[in-house]
Amino acid sequence: MKLYSGLGIEFRVAPNEQFIAAEPAGVELALLDGQGQLLRGFDLAQLSDHQPDEFYADIGLTKWSEDSRVFWGELVIMGRPLLLYRLEAATWQPQRFDVSNLPLYWEDDLNPNTGQLVYSDYPSLITAEAGEEFEKSGQTVTLFVYDPATQKARPIATATAQAFRPKWLDDHTFEYDDPNGEGRLMYTLTGVEEFDGKTYAQNFLRCPFRD
Repeated sequence: MKLYSGLGIEFRVAPNEQFIAAEPAGVELALLDGQGQLLRGFDLAQLSDHQPDEFYADIGLTKWSEDSRVFWGELVIMGRPLLLYRLEAATWQPQRFDVSNLPLYWEDDLNPNTGQLVYSDYPSLITAEAGEEFEKSGQTVTLFVYDPATQKARPIATATAQAFRPKWLDDHTFEYDDPNGEGRLMYTLTGVEEFDGKTYAQNFLRCPFRD
């Protein structure tokens, strides 16, 4: 995925470079072909399905899937996502997923191939002083995996007043900061417990720390 910006316009280019998602100043979404010709456009009302709570949201661009067939974005108010939208290149018909009840304050990562979201309830801390106070609070922070299609969240790990910085590595594995050490842990979904209609196992592996 490539990111381009300029003149108030933000872009996401599909991996096959045949499609471009463009968002001029947060008010509308344009889907273009590789030559920049308009394929489909959406305003905020269309993406939100005319929901009043989202009339004042900004349109955000997230990611293309690896096969360039699906694009994901979000509707955001004051930095917090209210809704995820999913567009398939075959039809450009939006699917909408309400995430307004999730604590998506600061750290999350969407897997654009599977639609699964890994996130924590670590709060948004504006100042360094607020961060220091939170570290002293001893408050529990929980890491979750969430499936927008089923609206089910599954807790993965907890930490004491610490961020996880989760990141998907592939369709089944993500990594996050070890709450009890200096490195990163990997969590792999492989085949024992039920999630999103499938069965997976949780498998923890330690890996070297990465920025």
